[in-house]
Amino acid sequence: MKKFVITTVLSLMSFGFYAQNLNVKSETTTEVTTVKDSKGVKEVEKKVVTKEFQDVKVDDTKRHGKNGRNMPQVTTNPVEVVETTSVSVDGDVKYVDVDRSAYYMYKGNKYQLKRNDKGYTFHADNGNKNGFLRKTSDNHYIYVRGNEISVGHFNAEGNLVIDTYDKDSDSIITTIYTSAK
Repeated sequence: MKKFVITTVLSLMSFGFYAQNLNVKSETTTEVTTVKDSKGVKEVEKKVVTKEFQDVKVDDTKRHGKNGRNMPQVTTNPVEVVETTSVSVDGDVKYVDVDRSAYYMYKGNKYQLKRNDKGYTFHADNGNKNGFLRKTSDNHYIYVRGNEISVGHFNAEGNLVIDTYDKDSDSIITTIYTSAK
């Protein structure tokens, strides 16, 4: 009975080793500034936490090796970057959202992403409003352009990636707006 219980516990504990991997790279930068004014000395701490996430999965349909019969191929998704900035003044912590307002290029055309109180507006080079973005709880954006609704995010290079469902072809069309630096 003792061997049965030990074997069962060990086998249940080993299931966690077969879970899908998630690559996470985290970097924290802290900057402390001391400010002296008429009210006394204040310590301002700015902390920036940058996390890069990447799903790593085993694709059983793709195999490598001789005749494709050996090992399933490991596939990775694009890297997603989440940056959180917090400012602490004498223990009072406030979170600052990263402003992605900038110019972006797509097929030789220039677009401007402007921040407003609800999210962002997307303008064509001629100044016409091309759509708007609203942030979701998982750090993605809903992109609305006319009757078209898409999902977007910013990749590791700072480019805006928009995924749109095409009902005619029953597929996802990915559009990448390159950051114009």
